[in-house]
Amino acid sequence: MRGTSLGITAAMTRVGMAALRATAPGGRERWERTNYAGRTVELYAGPASALAVALGAGRVRPAAGMAVAVAGLCGAYDDLAGDHRRGFRAHLAALRQGEVTSGTVKLFGISAAGLVAGALMKERLVDKALAGVVIAGAAHFVNLVDVRPGRAAL
Repeated sequence: MRGTSLGITAAMTRVGMAALRATAPGGRERWERTNYAGRTVELYAGPASALAVALGAGRVRPAAGMAVAVAGLCGAYDDLAGDHRRGFRAHLAALRQGEVTSGTVKLFGISAAGLVAGALMKERLVDKALAGVVIAGAAHFVNLVDVRPGRAAL
């Protein structure tokens, strides 16, 4: 059963990537970056895989699907409209000076989605809070290790 679900998610990701590549909303240059090795990489995989995983997770736990979708949207926004500051500290420093960076949107958006998902999945208040922290923390951990394209998948 799990293999079938993974296969469906992978197929949906490929379809999503092909659709994004064909339409390239905002132009191809918006969806391409030069990586640390000087090669051009595309940003289509993140939104496509987030949507595919959100749809799959949402079939089992709608709140989980919502959390993945929000995290994917925040990540796509950061990739497409983001600046080059790195780390929570840099984004929070900008926020203290009144500037809302794409990293700040991602930090608070993913945190809020995780807390809401935890609240929707559990009954007792303490369980809601713990589940929300675990969901948000896991999403932020993936974000922290995903400093180069594809790194989080390793």
